[in-house]
Amino acid sequence: MKLILSGCIMKNNELNVCYCINHDFAPYCAVSLTSLLENNLDFKYICVYIVYDEISNVFKKKLKECVKNYFAEIIFIKFPTALNEKLLFFGKKRLAMVKDGKLSIVTYYRLFLSSLIGDNVDRVIYLDADTLVLDSFNTIWDVDLNDKVIAAVKDTNQYSQHMKSFERFIKNLNFDETIEYMNAGFLIIDLNKWREYNIEKKIFDAIPLFNWSEYCHDQGILNYVFNGNFLVLNPKYNLFSVFYVAKNYISFLGYDSIHDKSILVTAMKNPVVLHFVGYPGKPWFFKNPYNKCNDIYMKYVDLSPFDNEEVYIDKKFTFKEKLFLKLSKNMPVLYAIFDKLISR
Repeated sequence: MKLILSGCIMKNNELNVCYCINHDFAPYCAVSLTSLLENNLDFKYICVYIVYDEISNVFKKKLKECVKNYFAEIIFIKFPTALNEKLLFFGKKRLAMVKDGKLSIVTYYRLFLSSLIGDNVDRVIYLDADTLVLDSFNTIWDVDLNDKVIAAVKDTNQYSQHMKSFERFIKNLNFDETIEYMNAGFLIIDLNKWREYNIEKKIFDAIPLFNWSEYCHDQGILNYVFNGNFLVLNPKYNLFSVFYVAKNYISFLGYDSIHDKSILVTAMKNPVVLHFVGYPGKPWFFKNPYNKCNDIYMKYVDLSPFDNEEVYIDKKFTFKEKLFLKLSKNMPVLYAIFDKLISR
């Protein structure tokens, strides 16, 4: 199913990157994009695809300002309305979650990049907007995928607060829990193979099985379809911010059963992509003094075209969130214990 053909003509030493966002996430995308551009000056050209549902013209203009001082361009791709409605049709529970604002349909857009990006583009890096790029992609962009369609970092959330959801996932869909499970926040995608193997059809076939309620939604679908058949990357390419809270309790929390502890510790010293998942929450929560990554995030906020008022949110934390945030900063050993207990 070919929907839109949009793409830069690929040449040597040129990078293709994609974000999928809505209007609310445009400022965070700009911060991530700014960090990407600042730390990938060794590429001759960078083509940035932004797949979106709705973004105001004002925010579009500001996103374009991100690339004006770099050898880069942005291609905006409006996600097709017909496909959007088809996705929503698959489950009433899913539709209710979208209407209630508990989940954005945009998170599923990454599943359809092979139809959205032109056939002249054979490889793209997908990035979540809640990331910072802190080093160059020059060591990973041309990596040999060994005939795999996709490359990603293994996920560790099943060893934290999402343990129960993950157990339901493997039980309901007969997923082998010993198979590698990817995190979808950083993906290297061979678009040609995605098209050749008709991955989108497999995704549509899988969607009804999930009823939009399984573990990690679109990420769960990806893992179900690929069933562990992806190239495993070093965790430095998708390093979770929660690791800095739990760095002294990696073995206790079970993270070293996913990543070799020495590799994980090295990745924490020099991450290429920092992904803000888990506690202590997103760095754009203005009244979140517990996030140890605030300073580095603020650096790229200041370099982006968006004002602080457009990026930072005065979030009202729940009692549980406040407890975890305080523990993560002041008593990480208790944080680790509580995290372990509630995951069981």
